Amino acid sequence: MDSSVALPQGKKKKFEVWNEHQLKIFLDAASEDQYFMAFELAASTGMRQSEILALPRSEVDLKRKTASVRQAYTISEIGHDLDDTKNDSSVRSIALFANTANFLQNHFRKQKYEQARNKLYNDSGLVIQTSVGTPLGPRNLMRHYYRILDRIVKEHPDFPRIRFHDLRHTHATLLLKAGIHPKIVQERLGHSSINVTLDTYSHVLPNLQEAVLKNIGDSITGESISTEEPTLLD
Repeated sequence: MDSSVALPQGKKKKFEVWNEHQLKIFLDAASEDQYFMAFELAASTGMRQSEILALPRSEVDLKRKTASVRQAYTISEIGHDLDDTKNDSSVRSIALFANTANFLQNHFRKQKYEQARNKLYNDSGLVIQTSVGTPLGPRNLMRHYYRILDRIVKEHPDFPRIRFHDLRHTHATLLLKAGIHPKIVQERLGHSSINVTLDTYSHVLPNLQEAVLKNIGDSITGESISTEEPTLLD
């Protein structure tokens, strides 16, 4: 899969996505980072950065493997706020991959350990927070993100330096290419309508059409074309 996605000029902004191999390289490189969980959530759920930074632990159900998005991190005069999400459709429940749920379980254990051993720890109750329990700001997260990318590029000079927000695009693109229905992708991303999803990822749809036709067969009725030579009439 080509990692570069150029969208029609004048209609949408251009963005790049990683393929499965490139995403694995990044997540492996980020695995020891303090904020790995933020990168894992961006890649595996398609959540916006503001939603990840505002996600409370109480909205994560490890038994059901779901995360409920209800608020977003915003910059304010006092530093930051945890406000309502972008729109009503942004309020949603996202099913978590089993691997992501395991990462979260270990992450929560680590947070409890840090809180127990640090008297200055001021737990904010968030999934992503600093080493002293306070909310994490976007700039701090981006410093870690680009630091990881810098290390990868040193080893792989051609590795695409995509934006953090492009992890969201990567998530959607990989799901669509795997045959997941666009309606499901819309719900995971919190788009206002399926038209937004289809318009944004229209470059993926031609491949989906080919895959669907192959699954049906050689005709609309599901019949296969005979390999025998046709009988000629006299």
